[in-house]
Amino acid sequence: MRQHVRALVLLSCWASLPVSEAVAGPPNDFNGDGRSDLAAYHAPQGMWHLALSPTQEQAAVQFGWSAVLPVPQDYDGDGTTDPAVYHQASGWWYLQQSTAGYRDFGFGYWATPPVPGDYDGDGRCDPAVYGPGGWWYVLGSAAGFSQRQFGWDGPVPVPRDYDGDGRCDPAVYDRPTGTWYILGSTAGFRALQFGWFAAEPVPGDYDGDGACDVAVYGPGGWWYVLGSTDGFAQTQFGWDSMTPVPLDYDGDLRADLAGMHCPSGVWYIDGSQMGFRRIEHGWWETAPLGAAPPGATVDVNGRWKGTVETVPVTVTLAHYGLIVEGSARGGPGGFYRGEVRGIVLGHRVSAHYSWPYGYGAGVLDGVVEGDRMYGEWSRPGASGTWSLTRR
Repeated sequence: MRQHVRALVLLSCWASLPVSEAVAGPPNDFNGDGRSDLAAYHAPQGMWHLALSPTQEQAAVQFGWSAVLPVPQDYDGDGTTDPAVYHQASGWWYLQQSTAGYRDFGFGYWATPPVPGDYDGDGRCDPAVYGPGGWWYVLGSAAGFSQRQFGWDGPVPVPRDYDGDGRCDPAVYDRPTGTWYILGSTAGFRALQFGWFAAEPVPGDYDGDGACDVAVYGPGGWWYVLGSTDGFAQTQFGWDSMTPVPLDYDGDLRADLAGMHCPSGVWYIDGSQMGFRRIEHGWWETAPLGAAPPGATVDVNGRWKGTVETVPVTVTLAHYGLIVEGSARGGPGGFYRGEVRGIVLGHRVSAHYSWPYGYGAGVLDGVVEGDRMYGEWSRPGASGTWSLTRR
Protein backbone atom coordinates (compact mmCIF):
# COMPACT_ATOMS: atom_id res chain seq x y z
CA MET A 1 0.00 0.00 0.00
CA ARG A 2 1.36 3.39 -0.94
CA GLN A 3 1.95 5.78 1.93
CA HIS A 4 2.33 9.53 1.71
CA VAL A 5 3.00 11.96 4.53
CA ARG A 6 0.56 14.77 4.93
CA ALA A 7 1.63 18.38 5.17
CA LEU A 8 0.64 19.01 8.79
CA VAL A 9 -0.89 22.29 9.88
CA LEU A 10 -0.98 22.43 13.67
CA LEU A 11 -3.23 24.98 15.30
CA SER A 12 -4.94 24.53 18.06
CA CYS A 13 -8.46 34.91 20.74
CA TRP A 14 -6.05 53.41 30.51
CA ALA A 15 -8.32 55.87 30.08
CA SER A 16 -8.99 59.54 30.39
CA LEU A 17 -12.49 58.67 31.67
CA PRO A 18 -13.09 59.44 35.36
CA VAL A 19 -13.74 56.43 37.56
CA SER A 20 -17.39 57.38 38.02
CA GLU A 21 -18.02 56.91 34.30
CA ALA A 22 -16.48 53.45 34.08
CA VAL A 23 -18.97 50.76 33.09
CA ALA A 24 -18.17 47.05 33.45
CA GLY A 25 -19.41 44.88 30.61
CA PRO A 26 -19.12 41.19 29.73
CA PRO A 27 -16.00 39.88 27.99
CA ASN A 28 -15.83 40.21 24.20
CA ASP A 29 -18.62 42.80 24.06
CA PHE A 30 -17.33 44.78 21.08
CA ASN A 31 -20.54 46.78 20.47
CA GLY A 32 -21.41 47.54 24.09
CA ASP A 33 -24.87 45.92 24.15
CA GLY A 34 -24.21 43.86 27.28
CA ARG A 35 -23.72 40.56 25.45
CA SER A 36 -20.54 38.76 24.47
CA ASP A 37 -19.90 38.65 20.73
CA LEU A 38 -18.35 35.82 18.73
CA ALA A 39 -14.75 36.75 18.00
CA ALA A 40 -12.12 34.85 16.02
CA TYR A 41 -8.56 36.03 15.43
CA HIS A 42 -6.77 35.27 12.14
CA ALA A 43 -3.16 35.49 13.27
CA PRO A 44 -1.46 35.40 9.83
CA GLN A 45 -3.19 38.68 8.90
CA GLY A 46 -3.76 40.11 12.37
CA MET A 47 -7.47 40.26 11.52
CA TRP A 48 -10.27 40.26 14.09
CA HIS A 49 -13.45 38.65 12.74
CA LEU A 50 -16.49 39.58 14.82
CA ALA A 51 -20.12 38.44 14.81
CA LEU A 52 -21.89 41.15 16.77
CA SER A 53 -24.95 40.39 18.87
CA PRO A 54 -27.87 40.22 18.60
CA THR A 55 -27.97 39.60 14.82
CA GLN A 56 -24.41 38.28 14.31
CA GLU A 57 -23.64 41.26 12.06
CA GLN A 58 -20.20 40.65 10.59
CA ALA A 59 -17.29 43.02 11.20
CA ALA A 60 -13.57 42.74 10.52
CA VAL A 61 -10.80 44.79 12.13
CA GLN A 62 -7.12 44.59 11.26
CA PHE A 63 -5.08 45.06 14.44
CA GLY A 64 -2.00 42.97 15.09
CA TRP A 65 0.17 40.43 13.31
CA SER A 66 1.20 36.80 13.61
CA ALA A 67 3.68 37.17 16.49
CA VAL A 68 1.31 38.75 19.01
CA LEU A 69 -1.26 37.45 21.50
CA PRO A 70 -4.73 39.02 21.39
CA VAL A 71 -5.73 40.46 24.79
CA PRO A 72 -9.17 42.05 24.22
CA GLN A 73 -10.54 43.82 27.29
CA ASP A 74 -12.27 47.08 28.21
CA TYR A 75 -9.19 49.22 28.86
CA ASP A 76 -10.95 52.61 28.94
CA GLY A 77 -13.99 51.71 31.02
CA ASP A 78 -16.72 52.62 28.52
CA GLY A 79 -18.43 49.21 28.58
CA THR A 80 -17.04 48.18 25.19
CA THR A 81 -14.29 45.60 24.63
CA ASP A 82 -11.22 47.05 22.91
CA PRO A 83 -9.04 45.18 20.40
CA ALA A 84 -5.57 44.83 21.93
CA VAL A 85 -2.49 42.69 21.43
CA TYR A 86 0.63 41.88 23.43
CA HIS A 87 3.99 41.19 21.78
CA GLN A 88 5.61 38.92 24.32
CA ALA A 89 9.00 38.90 22.64
CA SER A 90 9.37 42.62 23.37
CA GLY A 91 6.85 43.07 26.21
CA TRP A 92 4.99 45.71 24.19
CA TRP A 93 1.23 46.34 24.41
CA TYR A 94 -0.90 47.82 21.62
CA LEU A 95 -4.41 49.03 22.47
CA GLN A 96 -7.14 50.34 20.17
CA GLN A 97 -9.49 51.83 22.76
CA SER A 98 -13.04 52.62 21.68
CA THR A 99 -13.16 55.92 23.60
CA ALA A 100 -9.60 56.82 24.62
CA GLY A 101 -8.07 55.90 21.26
CA TYR A 102 -4.79 54.23 20.34
CA ARG A 103 -2.01 53.59 22.82
CA ASP A 104 1.15 51.48 22.89
CA PHE A 105 3.69 51.01 25.66
CA GLY A 106 6.16 48.54 27.11
CA PHE A 107 5.24 46.49 30.17
CA GLY A 108 6.77 43.03 30.41
CA TYR A 109 9.41 41.01 28.59
CA TRP A 110 9.84 37.74 26.73
CA ALA A 111 9.32 35.54 29.81
CA THR A 112 6.11 37.24 31.01
CA PRO A 113 2.78 36.15 29.48
CA PRO A 114 -0.10 38.64 29.73
CA VAL A 115 -2.70 38.43 32.52
CA PRO A 116 -4.81 41.60 32.07
CA GLY A 117 -7.70 42.32 34.42
CA ASP A 118 -9.30 45.02 36.56
CA TYR A 119 -7.07 44.60 39.62
CA ASP A 120 -7.89 47.96 41.22
CA GLY A 121 -11.67 47.85 40.73
CA ASP A 122 -12.17 51.07 38.77
CA GLY A 123 -14.02 49.44 35.86
CA ARG A 124 -11.02 49.55 33.55
CA CYS A 125 -8.81 46.63 32.60
CA ASP A 126 -5.21 46.92 33.77
CA PRO A 127 -2.23 45.60 31.78
CA ALA A 128 -0.51 42.89 33.79
CA VAL A 129 2.00 40.09 33.27
CA TYR A 130 2.91 36.86 35.07
CA GLY A 131 6.64 36.41 35.50
CA PRO A 132 9.07 33.65 36.44
CA GLY A 133 8.78 32.48 40.02
CA GLY A 134 5.07 33.31 40.14
CA TRP A 135 5.50 37.09 40.20
CA TRP A 136 2.55 39.26 39.15
CA TYR A 137 3.25 42.74 37.78
CA VAL A 138 0.26 45.06 37.40
CA LEU A 139 0.00 48.54 35.91
CA GLY A 140 -3.21 49.70 37.54
CA SER A 141 -5.19 52.46 35.85
CA ALA A 142 -6.10 53.86 39.28
CA ALA A 143 -3.66 52.28 41.74
CA GLY A 144 -0.52 52.43 39.56
CA PHE A 145 2.26 49.85 39.56
CA SER A 146 2.24 46.91 41.94
CA GLN A 147 3.90 43.51 42.20
CA ARG A 148 3.40 40.42 44.29
CA GLN A 149 4.52 36.81 44.38
CA PHE A 150 1.74 34.24 44.08
CA GLY A 151 2.37 30.95 42.30
CA TRP A 152 5.37 29.36 40.64
CA ASP A 153 6.63 28.57 37.14
CA GLY A 154 4.41 25.55 36.43
CA PRO A 155 0.72 26.48 36.80
CA VAL A 156 -1.64 28.30 34.44
CA PRO A 157 -2.53 31.85 35.58
CA VAL A 158 -6.34 32.23 35.77
CA PRO A 159 -7.01 35.72 37.19
CA ARG A 160 -10.70 36.53 37.72
CA ASP A 161 -12.93 38.22 40.30
CA TYR A 162 -13.54 35.17 42.49
CA ASP A 163 -14.97 37.00 45.51
CA GLY A 164 -17.30 39.38 43.69
CA ASP A 165 -15.86 42.67 44.92
CA GLY A 166 -15.20 44.11 41.45
CA ARG A 167 -11.47 43.42 41.57
CA CYS A 168 -9.56 40.82 39.59
CA ASP A 169 -7.80 38.35 41.89
CA PRO A 170 -4.45 36.65 41.22
CA ALA A 171 -5.05 32.92 40.81
CA VAL A 172 -3.34 29.89 39.30
CA TYR A 173 -4.46 26.42 38.25
CA ASP A 174 -2.02 23.54 38.72
CA ARG A 175 -2.97 21.29 35.84
CA PRO A 176 -1.17 18.09 37.00
CA THR A 177 -3.02 18.06 40.34
CA GLY A 178 -6.18 19.97 39.38
CA THR A 179 -5.63 22.38 42.28
CA TRP A 180 -6.70 26.04 42.24
CA TYR A 181 -4.87 28.65 44.30
CA ILE A 182 -6.76 31.94 44.66
CA LEU A 183 -5.72 35.15 46.41
CA GLY A 184 -9.00 37.02 46.80
CA SER A 185 -8.75 40.77 47.31
CA THR A 186 -11.56 40.52 49.90
CA ALA A 187 -11.92 36.83 50.75
CA GLY A 188 -8.18 36.16 51.04
CA PHE A 189 -6.32 32.97 50.22
CA ARG A 190 -7.90 29.64 49.43
CA ALA A 191 -6.80 26.44 47.73
CA LEU A 192 -9.13 23.77 46.40
CA GLN A 193 -8.76 20.66 44.33
CA PHE A 194 -11.21 20.76 41.45
CA GLY A 195 -10.03 19.14 38.22
CA TRP A 196 -7.29 16.82 37.02
CA PHE A 197 -4.51 16.71 34.44
CA ALA A 198 -6.86 16.23 31.47
CA ALA A 199 -9.23 19.07 32.42
CA GLU A 200 -8.92 22.62 31.07
CA PRO A 201 -9.68 25.54 33.41
CA VAL A 202 -12.79 27.45 32.26
CA PRO A 203 -13.56 29.90 35.09
CA GLY A 204 -16.65 32.09 34.74
CA ASP A 205 -19.70 33.37 36.60
CA TYR A 206 -22.05 30.50 35.76
CA ASP A 207 -24.63 31.26 38.47
CA GLY A 208 -24.81 35.03 37.97
CA ASP A 209 -23.98 36.13 41.51
CA GLY A 210 -21.13 38.44 40.49
CA ALA A 211 -18.37 36.09 41.67
CA CYS A 212 -16.37 33.95 39.25
CA ASP A 213 -16.82 30.21 39.71
CA VAL A 214 -14.13 27.57 39.52
CA ALA A 215 -14.83 25.27 36.56
CA VAL A 216 -13.10 22.81 34.23
CA TYR A 217 -13.81 21.30 30.81
CA GLY A 218 -13.02 17.61 30.66
CA PRO A 219 -12.76 14.83 28.09
CA GLY A 220 -15.97 13.99 26.26
CA GLY A 221 -17.22 17.58 26.44
CA TRP A 222 -18.05 17.45 30.15
CA TRP A 223 -18.28 20.71 32.11
CA TYR A 224 -17.73 20.65 35.87
CA VAL A 225 -18.68 23.83 37.73
CA LEU A 226 -18.34 24.70 41.40
CA GLY A 227 -20.73 27.62 41.68
CA SER A 228 -20.20 30.12 44.48
CA THR A 229 -23.99 30.21 44.98
CA ASP A 230 -25.43 27.18 43.16
CA GLY A 231 -22.75 24.68 44.18
CA PHE A 232 -21.57 21.75 42.10
CA ALA A 233 -22.98 20.98 38.66
CA GLN A 234 -21.87 18.89 35.71
CA THR A 235 -23.18 19.00 32.16
CA GLN A 236 -22.23 17.31 28.90
CA PHE A 237 -22.05 19.84 26.07
CA GLY A 238 -19.46 19.41 23.35
CA TRP A 239 -16.78 16.88 22.61
CA ASP A 240 -13.00 16.52 22.80
CA SER A 241 -12.23 18.56 19.69
CA MET A 242 -14.35 21.55 20.72
CA THR A 243 -12.47 24.50 22.21
CA PRO A 244 -14.49 25.86 25.17
CA VAL A 245 -15.41 29.58 25.03
CA PRO A 246 -17.75 30.19 28.00
CA LEU A 247 -18.91 33.84 27.90
CA ASP A 248 -22.20 35.70 28.47
CA TYR A 249 -23.76 35.49 25.00
CA ASP A 250 -27.34 36.35 26.01
CA GLY A 251 -26.67 39.21 28.43
CA ASP A 252 -28.11 37.70 31.61
CA LEU A 253 -24.85 38.03 33.59
CA ARG A 254 -24.24 34.26 33.47
CA ALA A 255 -21.47 32.50 31.59
CA ASP A 256 -22.96 30.18 28.96
CA LEU A 257 -21.60 26.78 28.01
CA ALA A 258 -20.14 27.33 24.56
CA GLY A 259 -17.31 26.37 22.27
CA MET A 260 -15.90 26.52 18.78
CA HIS A 261 -14.98 23.58 16.59
CA CYS A 262 -11.89 25.21 15.13
CA PRO A 263 -11.43 23.01 12.02
CA SER A 264 -14.95 23.81 10.78
CA GLY A 265 -15.37 27.28 12.31
CA VAL A 266 -18.71 26.32 13.88
CA TRP A 267 -19.73 27.65 17.31
CA TYR A 268 -22.11 25.83 19.65
CA ILE A 269 -23.79 27.83 22.43
CA ASP A 270 -26.09 26.64 25.20
CA GLY A 271 -27.40 29.98 26.43
CA SER A 272 -28.85 30.16 29.93
CA GLN A 273 -31.67 32.35 28.47
CA MET A 274 -31.62 31.84 24.69
CA GLY A 275 -31.00 28.11 24.63
CA PHE A 276 -29.07 26.21 21.98
CA ARG A 277 -27.56 27.93 18.95
CA ARG A 278 -25.24 26.77 16.18
CA ILE A 279 -23.40 29.58 14.37
CA GLU A 280 -20.81 29.40 11.61
CA HIS A 281 -18.11 31.98 12.25
CA GLY A 282 -14.46 31.51 11.38
CA TRP A 283 -12.47 28.71 9.77
CA TRP A 284 -9.64 26.34 10.59
CA GLU A 285 -6.99 29.08 10.65
CA THR A 286 -8.81 31.31 13.18
CA ALA A 287 -8.61 31.09 16.97
CA PRO A 288 -11.66 31.83 19.12
CA LEU A 289 -11.06 34.73 21.50
CA GLY A 290 -11.97 34.18 25.13
CA ALA A 291 -11.16 30.48 24.88
CA ALA A 292 -8.20 30.41 27.27
CA PRO A 293 -6.29 32.73 29.55
CA PRO A 294 -3.90 34.59 27.23
CA GLY A 295 -0.89 33.41 29.16
CA ALA A 296 -1.94 29.75 29.06
CA THR A 297 -0.78 28.90 25.53
CA VAL A 298 1.88 26.19 25.68
CA ASP A 299 5.19 26.42 23.87
CA VAL A 300 5.66 23.81 21.13
CA ASN A 301 9.04 24.94 19.80
CA GLY A 302 11.37 22.20 18.65
CA ARG A 303 11.33 18.83 16.91
CA TRP A 304 8.50 16.33 17.29
CA LYS A 305 8.37 12.74 16.09
CA GLY A 306 5.51 10.31 15.85
CA THR A 307 2.87 8.84 13.58
CA VAL A 308 -0.02 10.24 11.58
CA GLU A 309 -2.13 7.77 9.55
CA THR A 310 0.48 5.05 10.20
CA VAL A 311 3.16 7.24 8.55
CA PRO A 312 6.23 8.04 10.71
CA VAL A 313 6.75 11.81 10.65
CA THR A 314 9.18 14.39 11.98
CA VAL A 315 7.84 17.89 12.53
CA THR A 316 10.07 20.85 13.32
CA LEU A 317 8.22 23.84 14.76
CA ALA A 318 8.94 27.48 15.57
CA HIS A 319 6.27 28.93 17.86
CA TYR A 320 5.57 32.60 18.60
CA GLY A 321 2.35 34.32 19.52
CA LEU A 322 -0.43 31.95 18.50
CA ILE A 323 1.38 30.91 15.33
CA VAL A 324 3.51 27.82 14.75
CA GLU A 325 5.53 27.47 11.58
CA GLY A 326 7.95 24.87 10.33
CA SER A 327 8.26 21.75 8.21
CA ALA A 328 7.18 18.11 8.24
CA ARG A 329 8.75 15.10 6.59
CA GLY A 330 8.05 11.38 6.70
CA GLY A 331 7.90 8.10 4.88
CA PRO A 332 10.94 6.11 3.74
CA GLY A 333 14.02 8.30 4.10
CA GLY A 334 11.86 11.35 4.77
CA PHE A 335 10.99 11.55 1.08
CA TYR A 336 7.61 13.20 1.56
CA ARG A 337 7.77 16.76 2.86
CA GLY A 338 5.30 19.48 3.77
CA GLU A 339 5.09 22.93 5.28
CA VAL A 340 3.72 23.53 8.78
CA ARG A 341 1.65 26.54 9.79
CA GLY A 342 -1.08 26.99 12.34
CA ILE A 343 -2.17 27.95 15.83
CA VAL A 344 -1.89 26.61 19.38
CA LEU A 345 -4.50 27.84 21.86
CA GLY A 346 -4.19 26.98 25.52
CA HIS A 347 -3.26 23.29 25.73
CA ARG A 348 -5.31 22.48 22.64
CA VAL A 349 -4.25 21.97 19.06
CA SER A 350 -6.39 21.74 15.98
CA ALA A 351 -5.29 21.05 12.45
CA HIS A 352 -6.09 21.14 8.78
CA TYR A 353 -3.82 19.09 6.54
CA SER A 354 -3.62 17.69 3.00
CA TRP A 355 -1.70 14.97 1.21
CA PRO A 356 0.85 16.05 -1.36
CA TYR A 357 -0.17 15.53 -4.97
CA GLY A 358 -3.88 16.07 -4.25
CA TYR A 359 -4.58 12.90 -2.26
CA GLY A 360 -7.27 14.50 -0.12
CA ALA A 361 -7.52 16.56 3.05
CA GLY A 362 -8.49 16.13 6.68
CA VAL A 363 -8.31 17.59 10.16
CA LEU A 364 -6.38 16.91 13.35
CA ASP A 365 -7.65 17.68 16.86
CA GLY A 366 -5.89 17.14 20.15
CA VAL A 367 -4.02 18.43 23.16
CA VAL A 368 -0.47 19.13 24.32
CA GLU A 369 0.55 17.52 27.60
CA GLY A 370 4.17 18.08 28.53
CA ASP A 371 6.34 16.62 25.79
CA ARG A 372 3.47 14.82 24.05
CA MET A 373 1.02 16.10 21.47
CA TYR A 374 -1.82 13.75 20.48
CA GLY A 375 -5.42 13.46 19.35
CA GLU A 376 -7.64 12.26 16.50
CA TRP A 377 -7.43 12.72 12.74
CA SER A 378 -10.27 12.40 10.27
CA ARG A 379 -10.94 12.79 6.56
CA PRO A 380 -13.77 11.60 4.33
CA GLY A 381 -14.07 7.86 4.79
CA ALA A 382 -11.30 7.41 7.35
CA SER A 383 -10.29 8.36 10.88
CA GLY A 384 -7.82 7.39 13.57
CA THR A 385 -5.40 8.69 16.18
CA TRP A 386 -2.14 10.62 15.91
CA SER A 387 0.65 11.24 18.36
CA LEU A 388 3.87 13.27 18.38
CA THR A 389 6.58 13.36 21.05
CA ARG A 390 9.09 16.17 21.59
CA ARG A 391 12.63 15.05 20.87
